[in-house]
Amino acid sequence: MIPTEMIERIEAGSVYYTESGCLEWIQGCTPAGYGLMWLGDRKQDYVHRVMLKAHGRDLDGLTVDHLCERKACSNPKHLDVVTREENTRRMRDKNWQAHLVTIRPSLGLYERLADRAAC
Repeated sequence: MIPTEMIERIEAGSVYYTESGCLEWIQGCTPAGYGLMWLGDRKQDYVHRVMLKAHGRDLDGLTVDHLCERKACSNPKHLDVVTREENTRRMRDKNWQAHLVTIRPSLGLYERLADRAAC
């Protein structure tokens, strides 16, 4: 599937929240809350990773940090490609958590959304 078709497929299977800008996958999630989609040939992948790949991002050896804290969100503006170590550091770092509070308005995010279940 070419990138444009993949993006359209993700958008069709998602709900867009205008108040947050999150594009949340509602077609199925892992027990941890990450959006999961079938790619064919009995292969599945995380929706946020598929979206970034469709936008031309190279994810080899890297992980994705959801700046909005919504695991089912696939809005590329809310996703940051980082190393696993950086993602873990951000989760544990109180200064990073404080930084998120300051950048959320620029992302259109005004509240912590992680407590709201998507799937």
